[in-house]
Amino acid sequence: MLVRRNRLLFAGLLLWVLPYTITATAFRIEGQQDHWYVAGWLPLHLAAAAGLALLARAAGPRALPAVLGIGLAGLAWAVAATSATVRR
Repeated sequence: MLVRRNRLLFAGLLLWVLPYTITATAFRIEGQQDHWYVAGWLPLHLAAAAGLALLARAAGPRALPAVLGIGLAGLAWAVAATSATVRR
């Protein structure tokens, strides 16, 4: 969806993500994976925010409950997934 709507933004994301990914993979340092995950998730959060903005625009007056519901569902899923992993 982002490729069709805003090619310039998509190109900018690629120009930032690809070099960072290559650098993080090529150089092994302590904590390297932690840094890579942060850089990798930033564009995904941007895409999720763009999707939520599109949903809010389409929902009209029901935008706030729709976005809050999706946010709460995501939070519940994250807590459930983390709880299952921590208990092991």
